[in-house]
Amino acid sequence: MKRSPMHAFRWVIGAGTASTLPALLPADDLPTAFKYPFLLAWVALVEAAR
Repeated sequence: MKRSPMHAFRWVIGAGTASTLPALLPADDLPTAFKYPFLLAWVALVEAAR
């Protein structure tokens, strides 16, 4: 079974997201007005790459 490059790309994006969330969410020096729009933009970017 051959995997497509897009499948590998999705794994890399998922791993990047998983490693970013634990650092971003508990950060007290970032305002909430930045955190959640950033996460929404990240999800939109990942979905657009599909």
